[in-house]
Amino acid sequence: MSTFGFQPPPAYSTDILAPPVWQGPPGQMTNYQASGSIHQKYAIFGHETQVLQVNLFPGESVVSQPGAMLYRGEGVNISTGVGGVGQGFSRIMAGESFFKNSYTNRGKYMESIAISPSFPAKIIPIDLSRSGTILAKHGSYIAHIGNVNVSFQVVSNMMAGCFGGNGLFLLKLEGNGIVFLNGGGSVMEKILAPGETLLAHHDSLVGFSASVQYGARRIGDCLTCCCGGEGLFNFELTGPGLVMIQSMSKERLKAIFPPPRNSGGEPQGQLPVSPGN
Repeated sequence: MSTFGFQPPPAYSTDILAPPVWQGPPGQMTNYQASGSIHQKYAIFGHETQVLQVNLFPGESVVSQPGAMLYRGEGVNISTGVGGVGQGFSRIMAGESFFKNSYTNRGKYMESIAISPSFPAKIIPIDLSRSGTILAKHGSYIAHIGNVNVSFQVVSNMMAGCFGGNGLFLLKLEGNGIVFLNGGGSVMEKILAPGETLLAHHDSLVGFSASVQYGARRIGDCLTCCCGGEGLFNFELTGPGLVMIQSMSKERLKAIFPPPRNSGGEPQGQLPVSPGN
């Protein structure tokens, strides 16, 4: 009870750990049932820079973005594919890789594989059978186990597409498996009640339920837009549904730590361009 005699409103519509999103203590194995098997388990290790480890019994698989593998057992085979040209182009439209890697245990015993984000980030496991379809920011997808379709969706609100800071396409994740997203810094999860609206910085978005209505809202007057440091528009999210926000996106991290430059003014790792080219 506050000193003014009234109860302040809760910071979240429901518990901060929304039902579709579950993350136990670091290193705790979580069971996952796929295709009638109850063998498959995963665990998330670390705190600020996390690692996903999936235990694979013979014949079980995990699919990830190219380059996400940290280590794997000797019996885990890797295959790179597209899953159909249409699916490959769908991933490109959503800002992901044209290709995907599938890791399958071809051995006789249980093997493990570890997957990590491409920047210091936390890993967010989402059970799509409970959450329903998720729309996510490009670059937020890492991996999945079970039946998950990764494609894209054109934004339904052109205002959000032009001024929301996330482009005209969003990553669409649907199915009944477990999908793993990444978010930098602290990741806040919130279930919006019907009609409840949240305004978020465009860089901070990770993803949200397909049931959430989204758009862009101008921040304020001209002085605020020019000098407030928040840009011109906020991403507007209206419930019902799950919303995931990150405090340190990859874009913000790149702004803090730009690529070092050599004495000629060129970013290191890139060849200088001659005047004739």
